[in-house]
Amino acid sequence: RDDQEFKKRVAIKILKRGMDTEEILRRFRNERQTLAALDHPYIARLYDGGTTEDGLPYFVMEYIDGQPIDLYCDSHRLNTTERLQLFCKVCLAVHFAHQNLIIHRDLKPGNILVTEQGDPKLLDFGIAKLINPELTAQSIKLTRERMQLMTPQYASPEQVRGDPITTASDVYSLGVLLYELLTGHAPYRFKSSSPHEIERVICEQEPEKPSVAITRVEEVQNLDGSTTTLTPEIVSRIREGQPEKLKRRLVGDLDNIILMALRKESQRRYNSAQALAEDIRRHLMNLPVEARHSTLKYRSFKFIKRHKFGMIAASLILIILLAGIVSTARQAKIAKENQIRAEQHFNNIRKLANTLIFEIYDTIKDLPGSTSARKLLVQRALKYLSSLAKEAKDDPSLQLELAWAYQKIGDVQGNPNNANLGDLSGAIESYHKGITLTEEVIANHPGDSLAMRAQAVFYEKLSDVQSWSGDLTSAIKSNKQSLQIYQRLATSQPAELKYQQLVAISHIKLGDILGNPNFPNTGDAVTAKSHYQKAWSILRKLHASDSTDIVTHRYLGLIYERLGTIFEVTSQISKAFEFYQNSLNIRKNLSEQKPFHYDIQRDLAVAYEKMANMYKAFKEPTQALLNYQKSTAIFERLYKNDIKNTNAQRSVCFSYEHMGDILEILGRFREAMNYYQKSLKLRENLAMNDPSNLKDRADLGWNLYKLATLCYKNDQLNSARKYSKQMMRVQKSLVDRPGARAIDYNNFAWYLLTCEPPSLRNPEMALSYAKKAVEMSHKSDPNFLDTLALAYFQTGQTERAIQLEKKAVSLLISDSPLRKELEKNLAKFKAAQSE
Repeated sequence: RDDQEFKKRVAIKILKRGMDTEEILRRFRNERQTLAALDHPYIARLYDGGTTEDGLPYFVMEYIDGQPIDLYCDSHRLNTTERLQLFCKVCLAVHFAHQNLIIHRDLKPGNILVTEQGDPKLLDFGIAKLINPELTAQSIKLTRERMQLMTPQYASPEQVRGDPITTASDVYSLGVLLYELLTGHAPYRFKSSSPHEIERVICEQEPEKPSVAITRVEEVQNLDGSTTTLTPEIVSRIREGQPEKLKRRLVGDLDNIILMALRKESQRRYNSAQALAEDIRRHLMNLPVEARHSTLKYRSFKFIKRHKFGMIAASLILIILLAGIVSTARQAKIAKENQIRAEQHFNNIRKLANTLIFEIYDTIKDLPGSTSARKLLVQRALKYLSSLAKEAKDDPSLQLELAWAYQKIGDVQGNPNNANLGDLSGAIESYHKGITLTEEVIANHPGDSLAMRAQAVFYEKLSDVQSWSGDLTSAIKSNKQSLQIYQRLATSQPAELKYQQLVAISHIKLGDILGNPNFPNTGDAVTAKSHYQKAWSILRKLHASDSTDIVTHRYLGLIYERLGTIFEVTSQISKAFEFYQNSLNIRKNLSEQKPFHYDIQRDLAVAYEKMANMYKAFKEPTQALLNYQKSTAIFERLYKNDIKNTNAQRSVCFSYEHMGDILEILGRFREAMNYYQKSLKLRENLAMNDPSNLKDRADLGWNLYKLATLCYKNDQLNSARKYSKQMMRVQKSLVDRPGARAIDYNNFAWYLLTCEPPSLRNPEMALSYAKKAVEMSHKSDPNFLDTLALAYFQTGQTERAIQLEKKAVSLLISDSPLRKELEKNLAKFKAAQSE
C-alpha cells in the first residue's frame, strides 16, 4: 500500500478480463463481502479490496502457505487421533461461519489448506450462501436459481436436488471430508459424471462403513491423470501402521459418527459443526458418543420408501384396524410428547454440563489466569450432572460423565501436573468420589473397560497428589492399584495396544515415586530401576511389533531418559550418558517426523537438557552450555509459537535458569544474571496473572533465591538483600495459607537457614516450619529430615541434628548422590560436636 501502514505477504484475487459476466461478478462480490464478515484464526482473512483502473474488482487476502488438508495429513503421516484433532479445528471454523449466518457450500480438501504450524485455513467462499440479508440481497437469488456451483462428491443430497440449503449441508460435506481423511477413500463411487448418476448415488445409495471401506482395493486417479492402486496396506501405513489396527480404530464410534454426518435426511445429522466436533472429542476421551447405529424404526421407514407401492394394500387393512384405537393412541401420544420434552430437557442439561467440562475447560486450561475460571466451570457442570444422576441412577454412561467431572475438579483443585489452586485435600476427596462412582458402574457391569480405565486414571491422579503432599506410602499404594487395573485390561484385551502402553506408563510412574530425584520420592533407586526396566521391556516389544506407532516410540524415548536418571543417581555416570544419548537419538528421529508436534519437540528439548547435565557432571561446562543452548532454543520457539500457553512459558523459565546455572559455573556472571532475570520477569507475569496457582508462586521464590545467591557472590549486597526479602514474602504467603503443603514448610525453612546475606537468616523460625514438614511427611522424606537437622544445628542442638541426619541417611541407598551429600553434613555436625 502507498501509505506504508501495511507490510505483509498477501494473496491478491482479481477477476480476469473476459470472465466479468454478471453472474461471476456477483459471485466475486459475494465472496469479498463474506470474508469481510469473518475474523477467525482458521479462516483466511480479508485485508483490503477495491476496483482496478480497468474496472475489475479485486480483493487482498491472507496468503496461506500450506497444503490441502488431505495431502498435509498424508505427507506428515498423521495418525487417526491427530487427523481427528485437526478436523475438529476445521469444524470450529465452519461453526464460526455458521454463527455469522454464512454457509460455505463447497467444503473440500482443496478449500482447506493447512500451514506448516498445523493450523487449517478455510478458503474460497465464492458460492457461500449468506443467510444474513444485511450482507447482500443478491445471495438469496443464488439459491432460488438453484445454481449447481459445487463439487459433486462433497455435495449434500439437498444440494444436488436443488432444495433449500441449511448449515446441515456443510455438516454433510464435513462428513465426506472426515470419511476421506480417515479411510483414504471417497464414500461414493460414480459410474459416470452425469447429473442423474450423481443425484442417484448421493440421494439413494448408503455409504459403506469407513471400517469396511479401508479393505477396498481400487484405482484412484492422481492430479496428473495417472492412476494409483489403493490397498489396505497403503492406506493404513500412513495412519495406524497396519490394516487390522486401523480397522479396530474405526469400528464402532468413528463408523457411527461419520455415518451420522452423512445421513440423507438433513434433520437426522448433527445439528451443527460444533456438535460433530464435540462428538469426536467425546470419542477421543473414551466417553459415550451421540452417534448410534440406525434404529429399527429408521430402517423400516427406508424399506417402506423403497417398496411404497407394494405396501399400499397392507396399509389399507391397517387403517381399518387402527381406527378402533385412535382415542387411546391420542392419550398415549400426549403422554409420549411430555416424556420426550422431559428427555430433551434432561439431555440439554447433560449436554451443557459436558460442554463446560470437555470443551470450554480444555480450551482455556493453558491460558494465563484461568485456574479459578476452570474451577467455576467444573463446579457448575458438577451441579448439573449431580442433579441428573439422581434421576438416572441406572445410567452407567451418566455416572462415568459425573466421575470425569470429579476428575476435572480434582485437577484444578490440586493436581501438580496442572495449574491448580493448591487444595490438596480437596483434590484427594474429588478423586475418591470419582473412584466410588466407577466402583458402582463396575459392580453393575463387571468388565466394563471404560469404567475400569476411568478408575485406573483416578488412582493415578490420586497418587500424583499424595506424592506431592508428602504421603509417599499412600502414593505408592494408589499407583499400584492403577497398575493392577491396567494389567487386567491388558490381559483381557491383548490386541489393544493402548493397555500395554498404559501398563508401561504405570511402571514408569511407580519408579518415579520410588527413586527419581526429579520427583518426591522414597530414595529407593533399586526398586525404581526394576519398574523402569519392566516398562522398558514392554515398550521395546511393542516397538518391535509396530515400529510406526508414534506413542510407543515416544514412551521408549522417555524410559531411556528415566533409566539414565537412575544410573546417574547411583553414580553410574557412563551408563547414564549412554541411556541419555539413546533417548536423544529417539527424540531426534521423532522430531524429524513431527516437526510441529508440541510434546515431541518439548521431549527433544528435555533430552538436550539431560545431556547438558551429563557434561556438567563430567566437568565439561562448555559442552554442557552447547546442549543447554539447544534446549533453550527449542523451548523459546515453542513459547513464541503460543505465548498464551502457560506450560510453554514455565518450560522456558526453567531453561533460562539452567542457562544461568551453567554460565555461573563458567564465571560469566553478567550473562548468568541476565538469564535469571529473564526467567524472573516471566515468572512474575505467571504469578500475577494467576495468583491462585501455588506452583507458580513456589517457582518464583526459587528464582529469587538463585538471584539473591548470585548477587551475594558478586558483592552486590543490596541487590541480594532485595531479592531475598522478595523471596521471603512469596514463600511466607505459601505457608500462611490454609492447607499449606509439607514441601512449602520445608522450602521456607530452608530459605530461612541458607538465604543471603546471612543477616536475614532466622534459625529459630526455620526450626518450627521444618518440624511441621517432617511431621506431615511422616518422617519419610530424607530432604525434609536434612532441613530439620540443619535447623537444630544452627540453633545449637547438635546432638539432635546428628540423630536426624543419621535417620535421613538411613533412608537412602548406599550409592545415592543425595546420601553422599547428607553424609558430608553428618560429618560436619560430628566435627562441630567434637570441638
